[in-house]
Amino acid sequence: RVTRGMALSFSGAVDEGAEEVARGHEMLTRHGDLDDRRRASSNLSFALLMAGRTGQACDVALEGLAFLRRHGLTASEGAALSANTIVLLRLTGRWAQARALCEELLGKDLPRNRAGNAHLVLAELDIVTDRLPEARVALDTAWRLIDGNDRILLQVDLDIAEAELADARGLPSEALERVESALRALPVPAPAGLEAQVLALGLRVAAGRASPTRRSVDQARGWWQRLARLSGSHSPEVAAYIRSGAMEWARLAPEDVSATHGRAVGPAGTDEVGAGHGDGDDARDIGGPVGWLAAAWTWEGLQRPLEASYAYLAHAEDLLIRRHARAAVEPLSLIHISEPTRRTPISYAVFCL
Repeated sequence: RVTRGMALSFSGAVDEGAEEVARGHEMLTRHGDLDDRRRASSNLSFALLMAGRTGQACDVALEGLAFLRRHGLTASEGAALSANTIVLLRLTGRWAQARALCEELLGKDLPRNRAGNAHLVLAELDIVTDRLPEARVALDTAWRLIDGNDRILLQVDLDIAEAELADARGLPSEALERVESALRALPVPAPAGLEAQVLALGLRVAAGRASPTRRSVDQARGWWQRLARLSGSHSPEVAAYIRSGAMEWARLAPEDVSATHGRAVGPAGTDEVGAGHGDGDDARDIGGPVGWLAAAWTWEGLQRPLEASYAYLAHAEDLLIRRHARAAVEPLSLIHISEPTRRTPISYAVFCL
């Protein structure tokens, strides 16, 4: 059942696949050995992530780790599951838990490849929590430890981390170069979610430049067109990246409103983007506050608070530009502030409340 479910997920039937993997996970919980249970937890958390159920994926991974501990195994002995759990904790905004688990993992004697991956995960966590010098050290260590076939497998992830770090340090040219490197390193065919992540990151960096160059705009146009072509994917995460990417492209080319992008999902997974909130199939909301609100709701539906916070902030900024200051208070109040974020504008906006 687990194998069949994963095949369904990778073929695009992400909801059916996740349910099938969950049934297999339940069977292995009752009758499988320790290694069966560990693999089942990893597979189920990944299937749930593909289905856009990030919070549930994180909970399953944490339960899998707790199961290993009850049987006397440490985080390092389930290093792959531990690293995946740290990523899921980061995505869901549970950064204190992620850091504690990361420190536990790195405190053990790991094989070279596992240690390199753990340092990459730590670097990603340091970037989102504004520990940029520490992120540089962790990323340098990851580059040093990850080699051979592992380097080929993780090259895209390393380049994404480098791009995020350069963007956080205010170095857009370097960040864009890393995005280009990540795109070159994508396997053929590329997983749609990973390709969409890289393209959306490139669009965000390009749109955030104080003075975009003609080359960067032309480059971003190609990235947006490539991202829009992924709209046939059944992945909720890809739909979210397309929505956010559309809004970033609209910042660079507000006159270009002909592109199609995915339907937004409202809070708590509701398909609620009608009156007053814009329809995800209507190109008129690209470039305006309605589009950013729909993007925020899409990320909320995926239980991804940092991406949702970024979209809420952009929504508020557009309202302020249009002199709707009172209306901007609500999206600002929805920004995820349970833990500090690295995005200075978000921190500043919350302070102003």
